[in-house]
Amino acid sequence: MHLTHKTIHSSMQDFQEVKALKDRAFPKNEQIPMKLLLLWARRSCARFTAYYDGSAFCGMTYTVQNREAVFVLYLAVNDRMRSKGYGSAILRELKALNPGKTILLNVEPADEAADNFPQRLRRINFYKKNGFYETGYRIADKRDNYDILSTSNKFSVSSYQDLLKQFSFGLYRPRVHRIRKGTYFREYREQDSAVLEDIVRMTWHYDALCSPKTAARLAKVYLSSCLANQTYTQVALIDGVPAGIIMARSIKQHRCPLYLRAKMTAAVISLYLSREGRAVAKLFGCVNGIDKDLLKQCGRNYQGELAFFAVNEKYRGKGIGRQLFQKASEYMRGQGISEFFLFTDTSCNYPFYEHQGMIRRGERDHTFRVKNQTGKMTFFIYDCICS
Repeated sequence: MHLTHKTIHSSMQDFQEVKALKDRAFPKNEQIPMKLLLLWARRSCARFTAYYDGSAFCGMTYTVQNREAVFVLYLAVNDRMRSKGYGSAILRELKALNPGKTILLNVEPADEAADNFPQRLRRINFYKKNGFYETGYRIADKRDNYDILSTSNKFSVSSYQDLLKQFSFGLYRPRVHRIRKGTYFREYREQDSAVLEDIVRMTWHYDALCSPKTAARLAKVYLSSCLANQTYTQVALIDGVPAGIIMARSIKQHRCPLYLRAKMTAAVISLYLSREGRAVAKLFGCVNGIDKDLLKQCGRNYQGELAFFAVNEKYRGKGIGRQLFQKASEYMRGQGISEFFLFTDTSCNYPFYEHQGMIRRGERDHTFRVKNQTGKMTFFIYDCICS
């Protein structure tokens, strides 16, 4: 197989096919407008290339380069020509066009909890088969994480950052960190939000209540409201990917920062833009009312609250939830909090809290009507005396 290549421009015969392939091959959060790509490709550091087998368009790449390395921003194979070796052929051609240079690219981490885990693993194995190494480093790009692969087993973080900084006119210098293996814990970071929003959707079954778009907005509202209502966070990570989170609140110490309040407000406005979003918001407003009634009926003067607690269902049974709960309890004791509470319901694994020594102080049954179906749930309030 011998490929030829052409520089992509708006007047070329196959331009619409190239544009359609880019739109199909990459998710919305990875899309850069075609006009910008064409504009940037006028610079000497960027190349927008189409590959052909004879007259047949078989794929495209968008690369950024300097004297030492080439970063692959996009690589896509024509859908009609996949599983025929064209991906490997394009990589060979790319190496031939850049002799002596290190080829770098980003891939989604091989996270077992990800819905597309098999696809991620196949992609990583494909690049390994074609001479790429796992560098052991990960990039935090806005809300997403990507592992960095390289054709050299020597990786320089500063060189990688400088290459992308050059391409972005000095505006973009990504955060790069070494991947830690195994299970470990740290405070919440903004880069965790996308994975944690997915955990929220799965845990409380939002997609059964509404459309995927509204479910995503609802999860964003829930996470942002919890972040605005906490003084302590701990995220459990497995091989660098969030697997669970807990948030606690010292009622005495709590002050919501303005930026968290602004993010929560923006998320709520986004939810209310649709009729379905407003209907779901009304449902959860009812839940908040039930929680307030349960707290009032307890008649106890709590000093702390377990504001948010969730573990990805694929990682349950590994002791992660217990460790997160212990860390939150230790925080409460360190703050001099003698008694804290939490709200939960029958959609969650509420017996877990009883196994941790918490006491059920109240409950309330409620019937909901969602999508022309009636469902019953029971809501609980539990508390714990710190010893």
